[in-house]
Amino acid sequence: SETYKVDGNCLIRKEDGCLVLCGRKVNAIPDYVKKIGNYAFFGRKLTQIDLPGGLTEIGNYAFYNNRFTQITLPDGVEKIGSYAFYNNDFSQITLPENLKEIGSYAFKYCEKLKSIVIPGRVESIGIFAFSECHALSVILPGTVKTIEKNAFDAATIYTSAQKRPEGWK
Repeated sequence: SETYKVDGNCLIRKEDGCLVLCGRKVNAIPDYVKKIGNYAFFGRKLTQIDLPGGLTEIGNYAFYNNRFTQITLPDGVEKIGSYAFYNNDFSQITLPENLKEIGSYAFKYCEKLKSIVIPGRVESIGIFAFSECHALSVILPGTVKTIEKNAFDAATIYTSAQKRPEGWK
């Protein structure tokens, strides 16, 4: 196909290096993949996966309803889409320093998540992004421009902000 190529058991869009779909058994994601597409691993009940170092974006619903207890996000990831890690089993996750956007519901129902440090380059955090994470402690830089409603509905938040920034709802 001129549009897609198959590598192992992964279907990849040639134009932008987006992993669109993988077979049931994921052995490895090719190193040249730049984006995990929407729904790529939706509901697979995966417990572990190795992400390629050149990854820049994780699409909407990409890892929705899996069973990850830990995952390493490459430093180049700038965007985590809506519902990307909804209902996973993380107790902790390290967000990459280059991250700029956390989508709506991205980590909702990650009920075991205990701590998160939001990197200084994050500009926006979507609605209900960390909702239902009841044991969560958050270190939040004062540089975040937009925090949508209920992004941290049950969390304890520590921030360097001197006053509540205008875009924080």
